[in-house]
Amino acid sequence: MLEYVALEFSKKCDVAEGVVKKCSEAVAALKGDLKALEDEKKAITCSTSSRGRVSKKTTKTTNGDDLERITNDIVEKRIALRDSRKDGKEGKDMAEEARAKFDAWKEKFPHRTHGELTSHGKRILEPVGDYYKKLFNEDGGDCADIRKMAEAAEMFDPIFLATIRNETHILLELHTRAEKLKYFHFDRHFTPAFFKGLKDEMQDVVRAAKKDHDLDKIKPTRQYLTRLQRRIKRNKMSEDAVDWKHDAGEYAQRIWQWWKPRRKDFPFHAMALRLIVLVQLSSCSVERVFSKLEKIRHVCGEKLFDDMAEVRLFLQCNGDMTPLLASLKNIAE
Repeated sequence: MLEYVALEFSKKCDVAEGVVKKCSEAVAALKGDLKALEDEKKAITCSTSSRGRVSKKTTKTTNGDDLERITNDIVEKRIALRDSRKDGKEGKDMAEEARAKFDAWKEKFPHRTHGELTSHGKRILEPVGDYYKKLFNEDGGDCADIRKMAEAAEMFDPIFLATIRNETHILLELHTRAEKLKYFHFDRHFTPAFFKGLKDEMQDVVRAAKKDHDLDKIKPTRQYLTRLQRRIKRNKMSEDAVDWKHDAGEYAQRIWQWWKPRRKDFPFHAMALRLIVLVQLSSCSVERVFSKLEKIRHVCGEKLFDDMAEVRLFLQCNGDMTPLLASLKNIAE
């Protein structure tokens, strides 16, 4: 894009400079023609004696038609010369203006080629990358334990488990992730005996995941459908364009639903899963509730009763309750 803009600016400058060059050539040619006409007029109206004296010819000795034609040509050439000079000045001003705009644009966007822009972007993002590495990757970083906890939690994803190929892969991938469960700090439950039982179950867990890891057939949650409808309405997109795998809450819920019928078959995995879902890695959900409450207070005013505020907040957080009410009505009947 920047290269295209630079090319357009360069074309404008070249066009303006071309106009100036053509006008300069036209002025030079008109000056030559004008000088030739004036010499021709002088030859008709003046005569030179043997002593070199110049005298004007009388009307009787002058060809009136030639003189009139030459005079008219001189007037036309002078008018054309004036116009060419004017066009040349306008072209020069246009060229200077285009060049000034081009220079200002180049100062504003010094990195115009793809390589220069990429290098500039890397230089800008390098401090961000260094900060991330210091925060998440380096031992002792403020978020290093969070990254290890997230890596450990991946061992419960059936889609990931289905990619495990053999026992060596189990040792390299699952055992490594199991060791990182200690960063959840459930020391009372995550004992050496627990880790031994967990690792003994892994081969059967992988076999179960390979047999059935299709999370698409799990029914979507009502909260996800509410978020989906809001996203479709807000972004004006079709429902097919949205993938549930990009929704972290729905992905986690489907993993949980996959494990529910298997918790008795793999008790160590079930215990670990029940413990780690208690850990909240961020306060986003709590802050989101406070934001909704602030919005309700702003719309409804300060005199809203506590029970009405609670109902409104419940509806805001849980979406459309019509299906739930319908199901309760059916149960009552």
